[in-house]
Amino acid sequence: MTRMSKLAITLSIFAVAVRLVLIDQPYIDGWSWRQSDVAAIARNFEKNGFHFAYPQIDWAGDAPGYVGTEFPILPFLAALCYKASGVHEWIGRSQAVIFFAFSLPFFFLLVREIFGGMAPTWATFFYSFAPLNIFAGRSFMPDVPSLSLALIGLYFFLRWIDNEQPASFVWAAFAISLALLIKLPTAIIGAPLLFLVWQKWRWNFLRQRVLWLFTATTILPSLAWYWHAHLIAERFYPHHFFGAGGIHSFDHCGYWSVRSASRETRVLLSLVASCDDSLHHHSGLWQSPSLVSAPARADRSRVCRSSLRICRIEILCLARCGDYLVNLGCEFVLGSSLCLRATPLSPVGR
Repeated sequence: MTRMSKLAITLSIFAVAVRLVLIDQPYIDGWSWRQSDVAAIARNFEKNGFHFAYPQIDWAGDAPGYVGTEFPILPFLAALCYKASGVHEWIGRSQAVIFFAFSLPFFFLLVREIFGGMAPTWATFFYSFAPLNIFAGRSFMPDVPSLSLALIGLYFFLRWIDNEQPASFVWAAFAISLALLIKLPTAIIGAPLLFLVWQKWRWNFLRQRVLWLFTATTILPSLAWYWHAHLIAERFYPHHFFGAGGIHSFDHCGYWSVRSASRETRVLLSLVASCDDSLHHHSGLWQSPSLVSAPARADRSRVCRSSLRICRIEILCLARCGDYLVNLGCEFVLGSSLCLRATPLSPVGR
């Protein structure tokens, strides 16, 4: 085992330990309303029967309270644990910790596959100890589990692109499909996936039947579930569908107010701008000029600069959603833009 791997394992242990502090805390923190809804669904599964297709909340008065929500695998698993050990807050919170811990080695391997050197260790450090990730990584919500599955799926998809092994294909499809079921905005993972496909096949990717199979495997389960959830919301009071607000747009003054009011948004936009500037002036430093052809470096640099500029737009759009979607969404946008470089460059003369 290399020194870098040992350091990454040590960081991972500390990252999990940080998330276990006060793991039995009641759902009274900043995102209490969302966590309380998920906890209520879990408790109602345990109390009223494990009717998986009919998640049930507590604020519908005399009505049954069935709602349309994400694929309720997390509250369902929590309800199974409630049966064995009783209702405890640490059960729900520990789910995010487990998914986060499981994603760490795949995140490390993903970055090592792309960059090498010390980059995987530094990336693991920032991914593990970003304050917003720590906060969300111990909350009874689907965001971190979905993000973790998306990162795992991206790693296996990159492996499949390189070696076309069926096992990598199956694991990538399974992880990304479940990530979308748990939290639909994770569909942003499609950006780096599409780039990997385009880099290998260009327009010929449309003729690859295996890619159509991958698309159907990852998307159709979500379409089926969310259509069912929509019907549940239409049929039962309080006619609530999680995420029904959708995506809204507003004028440039509104976006400017978001940019001015949100400290996280300002920091992220500054970070993206600094990365863009670094790419503009030092595009050849990310790979050895002696090993990589000039056209390949230029192509990589153009792709990265374009994706970083898209990040600015996406950050402002996600900021419109407010609350936790801003924070996790921005982190995921930045992660996706970096993963757009996830294909090896061609050495000169190869």
